[in-house]
Amino acid sequence: ASGEYVMFLDADDWLVPEACERMVATARKNNLDILQTAYIAHFPNGEETIKGSNVFGVFDLEDVELRKEFLASRIMTTDCWNKLYRRELLSSTGSKFADGVSHEAVKFVYPLFLAAKRVGTSEFASHHIWRRDISVASADKKLRRLMELPKVHLQLLFLKVLSSLKQGQSSNIQGCFEIS
Repeated sequence: ASGEYVMFLDADDWLVPEACERMVATARKNNLDILQTAYIAHFPNGEETIKGSNVFGVFDLEDVELRKEFLASRIMTTDCWNKLYRRELLSSTGSKFADGVSHEAVKFVYPLFLAAKRVGTSEFASHHIWRRDISVASADKKLRRLMELPKVHLQLLFLKVLSSLKQGQSSNIQGCFEIS
C-alpha cells in the first residue's frame, strides 16, 4: 500500500457511498492512527441492523494507564474490516494477518491498538457486511467469546509490548503475538 491510510474489506462486503472520503477526512481532522466505524449487518432472514461501538469519540493513548483502561473497555472491536489504519502504523508495527490461524484478525488488530497514539470511533456506518450461519463469527456463543481476549491476558500482553517499546524495539511488537 502506498496511501496515507489503509482499510480492509471482506470479499462479500461493500462500502456505503463516500465511505473512504468520509473516513479519511475524519482521520485527518483528528490526527488518528485508527478510526473504527459502525457497520450495517445483513442477516440470512433479511434483517438489517447497525452495529458498532456504543462510545464515540477520540482517545489519546499516550498515557500507559489510559491505554490499559481503553483496551480493557472493549470500545474497539477486534474486527479488522470496519477500521481505517494509518499506513505508517502498519509499517512500524509489522502487524500482519496470520496464515492458518482461526480469528486471525485479533492477532492483526491488537498490535496496532498497542502502538497507536490516537484512535477514534465513529457512529458513521461505513460498511455493509453479511452475517451468515456458517461463518466463524456466528458459529456459536462459545466460539464468539474466543474472538475477544480476556482482560487479564490483554493487560499482560500490553506490559510485554510496553517493555519492548521501552527497549526501543518497536519493530518487534509483532513478536509479542507469535503463537507458540
